[in-house]
Amino acid sequence: MKRLSLILLIVVWLFSWVGAQIHTKASAQIQNQDVQPVQPIKYNLYCTLQGDAKGKILLVFSYRLYYEATASVDLIYEKKDNYWSEFYLDTVKQAFVARTLDFGGKKMCIMNADYDYAHNMRFAQEKEIYYRNALPYYSKYVTSCNLYPYEIISQGKAGLRFYRGINGILKDVVVDFKLLRKFNNPKFDTYFHIDRIMTEILKIYNHSTLPAPKLEDLPLYKGKEWYSKQLDYSFTMNEISRLISTFTEKHVRFKQSNPFQLKYRIVPDKETVIHIWGETYPDIKIWSDWNIKRVTRSTKYSTSDYTLLVDELIADIRSDKGNGGLLIIRLKKID
Repeated sequence: MKRLSLILLIVVWLFSWVGAQIHTKASAQIQNQDVQPVQPIKYNLYCTLQGDAKGKILLVFSYRLYYEATASVDLIYEKKDNYWSEFYLDTVKQAFVARTLDFGGKKMCIMNADYDYAHNMRFAQEKEIYYRNALPYYSKYVTSCNLYPYEIISQGKAGLRFYRGINGILKDVVVDFKLLRKFNNPKFDTYFHIDRIMTEILKIYNHSTLPAPKLEDLPLYKGKEWYSKQLDYSFTMNEISRLISTFTEKHVRFKQSNPFQLKYRIVPDKETVIHIWGETYPDIKIWSDWNIKRVTRSTKYSTSDYTLLVDELIADIRSDKGNGGLLIIRLKKID
């Protein structure tokens, strides 16, 4: 009898031990599933400023000038409250300035910032090939194009950060790419202000696109129109001009003849998207014979939770002769 009881106790203990092992493994699997890191929500910020001018002075001396500053950065998004969201640097995808160096447009340079030197040089070389093929007017005259690489040092919020309100206005903008020059000529540091130019470009975003304080009220405005505040780009354009070169700083003074407004409305789109479209064709003078021809701003939100999908502003500034420039700012959610 005692022997039977002992056997029964051993069997019960074995079943208990096996059950405990199974429970432990199952719990560990559940915990491992629970601690999977949450992937951050990311956006891409794209900014480009492109300008060109060509002509003759005193009907004899030809000038040909080209300038482009472009940056593309991936940002991490964090919602702070019901009104403000924070965006800060994840990685720089692209940051370069390309420009002619002399009055006749024969010399050109490309200054590019990257984390990797080999990728940096490869990108600059591909960009040079692109310009020679895509800019037929300049490809006839450019005799040399030098490449000047920089290494990006900044990371995270120290490199780029801003807060965006639900109405599209930005505050506390910080763009500070710490750069290490990978060549010996320091004079090009005065030409390569891509981060400071980005800071000024982002100021052009700063007007509300909404007709009401809450995104949830947007469906009430279908079929209606509303206007932005009065806009004047003079100060911002002069700051950008100052950063482009000492020549533009001394000789180009932007002064907008009149302020203008964008007219907004909700336009048809996918059922899952609320699309706010703003545009204006002011054709007002800002410098010499350059006029602000057209400005548009397109903002899209998800209908399910009013998540920002894209916010893009385009400004076309040029003369009737074709001289002038294009400015594009685009903040887009990465799927």
